[in-house]
Amino acid sequence: MDLDPDYGRQEAELEGWPQLSGAEFVSCFYKKFKVVPAKPITRIEFTYV
Repeated sequence: MDLDPDYGRQEAELEGWPQLSGAEFVSCFYKKFKVVPAKPITRIEFTYV
């Protein structure tokens, strides 16, 4: 997300946090869930049909 700020903003918006940059969202996520940055995170995306 640091390499592509637009991608980071899009991902933060998909997670429901459009006011945050990608880096801000990642920081909040790690702090809230007490996850270390080296740990892989899986995002599940649903599409309503």
